[in-house]
Amino acid sequence: MSQIAVIVKDGIISDYADENSAQAQMRLNVGWILVDSDPAFSVEEKNLWTVRSEDNALVHKSTNQTSAEEKNSVLTKLTLKNLSLKSDMADMNKIQTAQTLQNLQDEKDKEDQQKVITNLTMQLMKLSNNSISGSTN
Repeated sequence: MSQIAVIVKDGIISDYADENSAQAQMRLNVGWILVDSDPAFSVEEKNLWTVRSEDNALVHKSTNQTSAEEKNSVLTKLTLKNLSLKSDMADMNKIQTAQTLQNLQDEKDKEDQQKVITNLTMQLMKLSNNSISGSTN
């Protein structure tokens, strides 16, 4: 990986030397820090970057992460979101299956009730016919 030299003032990069002059700046001037270059770093947006003191990594000031760390963080969040959505879909499928089974049971219960009503009606009619036949004898 290529390296660049930077000067950090008030938490932001105030000056920058590319790979060709980075080593010279380090030898000639005090205050320069040699860091691994980041493909997302641009001189026009150098004020959005700083150097993380723990490992001298070139990081975005807002996140204190390198562009690779930010990418991994986004991928992790997207993966977790995807897993959450899959879990939600599985839960929805379970609910839908339970509802379908309940609907089928309700239909069967309705049919059974109708059979019972029909059977009771037939028995009442027989009783009624027997009662009428018995009173005429």
